[in-house]
Amino acid sequence: MAIAFSPMEQFELFPLFSLNITINNVIFYLLVASFISITITYVGSVRNKLVPSFFGILSESLYATILSMVDNYIGRKHINYAPLIYTIFHVILFSNLLG
Repeated sequence: MAIAFSPMEQFELFPLFSLNITINNVIFYLLVASFISITITYVGSVRNKLVPSFFGILSESLYATILSMVDNYIGRKHINYAPLIYTIFHVILFSNLLG
């Protein structure tokens, strides 16, 4: 017996616990990407070692890249938007990798 999958299946809402909160696949993947982003940033920045770990180097290099892009494209006047752009970049990056 073959199971036919509907293209609308990704938009079905499933209740979460007994609360009136429902999530679909898109929101679930966004939450997973956000969790991965927060975890890598936290693990990369929490350790007080002289030689950083892989995640520390990854986090620092991504932040330096975003900081240089913000400096080149919107200038030093708006450098205070760098953490926001870094966060949005991380979520989009890990959403695409989960894709």
